[in-house]
Amino acid sequence: MSSHKPLREECIARINRAGQDNGNLNVLLVNAIAQKIGLSATEFECWSYILDHGPFTAGQLAKKCGITTGGMTGVIDRLERGGFVRRQADPDDRRRVLVEGVAEEATRQKITELYRPLAEGFAVLTKDYTDEELAVITDFLQKANVLFQQSLDQLSDERTHK
Repeated sequence: MSSHKPLREECIARINRAGQDNGNLNVLLVNAIAQKIGLSATEFECWSYILDHGPFTAGQLAKKCGITTGGMTGVIDRLERGGFVRRQADPDDRRRVLVEGVAEEATRQKITELYRPLAEGFAVLTKDYTDEELAVITDFLQKANVLFQQSLDQLSDERTHK
């Protein structure tokens, strides 16, 4: 009895390959966009993370991003010189310094324009899916992001404990 339906293992292998391709292409896209605004990919990702989830101390940010504290200090220094972040005293503990994201309107507009083709493509792409299918895709991606963060945390912990 033959079936044209792919076996579960084949589907999972295709998901894994597509996920790897997605990750690789995302890294290349981030690098290209970062260059357009004068940042490295690492600087751009750290700045974006600070904007979305910050503020952070330099140590917290280094741990979240899997970068040494010395390396993170250099990233923060470059971002601060470029006007992308500012250091401020922690209002709860004046001995600590928080790194806060800054996004000037011109920079936000430029990034929006750089991402516009991708956003428009996603708008077209999502029209082909039902609300239920979109809910499954969203659930899968959110759970995958948790796995990515757990892997990053583990790698960061392993580097710290060597």
